[in-house]
Amino acid sequence: MNTDIDYTPWSLLPVDMPKDTHPPIDYFYQHVAKHLIRDTVRIMANGIQIDLDKVEELEETLDQQLAKVKEELEGNPYVKAYLQQVATTQRTIAIETTKAKFRSVDEFRKPFKHSDMVHRSYFMYVFSKHHSLPLPATVLPSGVPKWTAALVNKFASSFPLLDKLLKGTLSETHPYIAQAMENLAIDKCKLYNSKYEQALEHPKELTIEFNPSSSKQKQEIFAMLGITSEAVSKTTGNESFTREEIEKINNETSNESIKHFTQCLIDHSYAAIVKNNFIAAFYKYTVNNRLYGQYKLVGAKSGNQGKR
Repeated sequence: MNTDIDYTPWSLLPVDMPKDTHPPIDYFYQHVAKHLIRDTVRIMANGIQIDLDKVEELEETLDQQLAKVKEELEGNPYVKAYLQQVATTQRTIAIETTKAKFRSVDEFRKPFKHSDMVHRSYFMYVFSKHHSLPLPATVLPSGVPKWTAALVNKFASSFPLLDKLLKGTLSETHPYIAQAMENLAIDKCKLYNSKYEQALEHPKELTIEFNPSSSKQKQEIFAMLGITSEAVSKTTGNESFTREEIEKINNETSNESIKHFTQCLIDHSYAAIVKNNFIAAFYKYTVNNRLYGQYKLVGAKSGNQGKR
């Protein structure tokens, strides 16, 4: 037998090499798709026999597999270290974001308005301290006694300054006004900032979970591990860790811990795809134990040329 003959599997078929052929535009339709139309319509009309009991068994198996993977990932030291890193980063961001919301007293300083009850009350609070006036029982949310115009008017005859206050002729540069508006600005500032001070003193508990389906989390955890990928996301431009890339890492690594971690991701990927893409469809499109679907001839990218 002559073993020097150069041949390929293509030489055993009654067709030319693809690189040597230039079929017409409708070649695929005329020679392939056209002959499948009748069977495709028949399948769509009649459906395919399916045992939903077996589907339920498969779903249960997938749920068990996903639960097992979740448990293993939750206990994985790489995942724990990653989640701790994420939590630290998020806490830092939360603190800086909260601090950025604080406002200064200057932002609450406003011109004095004689007709404003709050402004009047703060003025009277200062005035009362200097002249020992009895304070009203009703107070503002800040705790400063609330002075209505009628209450002020009771003392206006004894204090000309109060008469000017009621008439709106008191100079805004008066020391009592300056002190009153400063006190008001400080109280408003404290009230505004208090909720953010509380947030810093009692930060919310962060609930962070590792999602093996998250492209972002996989990219970040592999970056933490110093593992790179040759694939790049068309959306973000970052390294992409598809199942194929993770399988490649799994096959090439000699690190058993990395191998175990990547195998968990692989197992989750397969189980999640079947459960999310197929199980739900089996239930939705099965009628009287027959699965009905729609088929698109030359619908795949490989058939685009034949569709034209």
